[in-house]
Parts: sequence; C-alpha cells; structure tokens
Amino acid sequence: MIFIWGKKFFGKVHQVRGVCSVATIFFHIFFFPIFPLRTYIVLDEVATPTKSENLDGWFYGVQIPLSPWSIIVGYFRGILGFLIFVYATSAISLPIEKPNHFGFGSTSHLILCGITLGLIGLFWLSRRVTRANEAHKIALLSRIAKEG
Repeated sequence: MIFIWGKKFFGKVHQVRGVCSVATIFFHIFFFPIFPLRTYIVLDEVATPTKSENLDGWFYGVQIPLSPWSIIVGYFRGILGFLIFVYATSAISLPIEKPNHFGFGSTSHLILCGITLGLIGLFWLSRRVTRANEAHKIALLSRIAKEG
C-alpha cells in the first residue's frame, strides 16, 4: 500500500494575476490538508528564490502570519476534492440498472453524475472568487516591498 503524506501549499487566495497570491502550507495525508503550518505571499516570478524548509524545493515568497481565509479555502477545496472523488468513483462503478424513462442509465446514476458535476462546478467557482480586490492588491504589494 502506498501512503502519501508531506507538506504542500493549499488555500491559494488573494490572487494578483502574474504577481503573487497568498497560500498556506499544510501537512497533508493523501493530498487532503490536515493542519496548517505557515502562510506565505507566494511570488510568481522573482530573481532570487527562497529555499523552503517545509517543501521539497524552492519557491518565491514572503512569510506572513497565518491567514484564516487561506486556511478555510484550503479545507473547503480539500473537502470538495474528496467529495468529487467519492461521487465520481460511485458514478463510474455503479452497476448498470434498468434504464430510466430518459432511455439511458438509472435514476440513481444520473443523480450521482449530477452531484459530481455540481461539485466540480463549485470547485471551479471557488478558484474564480479568490482573486484579490484593489485593497488586498495594495496591501500585498506593499508587504512585498517592505520585506524586500
């Protein structure tokens, strides 16, 4: 059995396209966030990367206090990902039953497919609503400038 665990960025919020975003490093098991460790303003492209003690490799960023919004979004997307996996697996592996009045599949199969598509849409929407507004853009950029 393979057991996947480690530290990874989750909860990417306050995204400024092409510049930076806020993300929290979580301890994870099977890519499900368990508990938050640190929050960073992660820069998209900078000349000098920071060696991460928490991740395998390099990233560009400035450490900030833990962000509650990033933590909530990290857990929310983790739960959504788990539910998408469960419902998609159930929809795929559901035994073929008598077709419904639409002429294909069973009613329970259509319900599982609908729930899966709804969860995928909610996950996509959660990625769209986490862009930074003007006040957050100014705060993030001033923090980056202050930290150097």
